Amino acid sequence: MIMMMEKICSQIDFYFSDFNLHHDRYMRSFITTENSLVPVDILLKFNLINQLLENESINNLIDVFKQYQFENVRFIAEKQSFQRINAFVYDKSGYMKSMMDSIVHVSRLPSTVSATMVDLIKWISNLFDNGENGLYGINVCKRSKENGNSIRSALIVLKNGDYIQVLQEKIQSFDNDIRIVPYRDYIRYKNKLRMKRRQKKSMINRNIWSDGDQK
Repeated sequence: MIMMMEKICSQIDFYFSDFNLHHDRYMRSFITTENSLVPVDILLKFNLINQLLENESINNLIDVFKQYQFENVRFIAEKQSFQRINAFVYDKSGYMKSMMDSIVHVSRLPSTVSATMVDLIKWISNLFDNGENGLYGINVCKRSKENGNSIRSALIVLKNGDYIQVLQEKIQSFDNDIRIVPYRDYIRYKNKLRMKRRQKKSMINRNIWSDGDQK
């Protein structure tokens, strides 16, 4: 029970992190001012928190909130709300550059480890030895068309770059079909795809104009 409660706290802390707020427009909508408060009730409605909470008592969870050492937020008991410790400034390009060496993109995930976000979190956490969990957070990139909950690819955010090699080795030994690439290479690949799409669209437009001139 205690371990699950700590996972909930860790997940809430991640929701308020710079990384998540740069990607999560819905969560960002609650952080409109430096002193914005986000009620616990809102966070408890999140699917992942619900899955982690299962049948645990909310009162017990509130007690854990009061003791837990959050990095990004503080729990204000009298208002039953969370508040970011530092003001959030939106600068996605600059922030992602600063985090470049702590992120990997994982794809071709089998449903046995990624049927739900909870499954994926547990699987990645268990890949680390000696109870030292290098996982900081997960940002879903693509879900299965057949099963909307199953995750096919995601950005895995680690606590620091030292964990990347460990994670790569563990994943490759677990399943060679899973593809894991550094975030730099993933961004390079995505930019190439965008460039190809633009070139293709430009060629189609030129052909349309050319056909129109002939008429």
